[in-house]
Amino acid sequence: PYNPFWGMWMTITRQTVAGTQINPEEALTREQALALWTRNGAYLTFEERRKGSIEAGKLADFAVISDDLLTCPVDR
Repeated sequence: PYNPFWGMWMTITRQTVAGTQINPEEALTREQALALWTRNGAYLTFEERRKGSIEAGKLADFAVISDDLLTCPVDR
């Protein structure tokens, strides 16, 4: 099943399932990875006026998680 946290982890660490690191110089920051799966996704489908960020008048679909994605251990 699709897991956006897995995708974010791969863009941050540049590691494969086997643990091989590929092109570490292309790693994204945590902030960039989070934007990639939120605002940028809406932009790519021309829906940035309707979704992609939490703002008045936009569609809301979000989850509450227990950790701070910007500071928790990367493998968590």
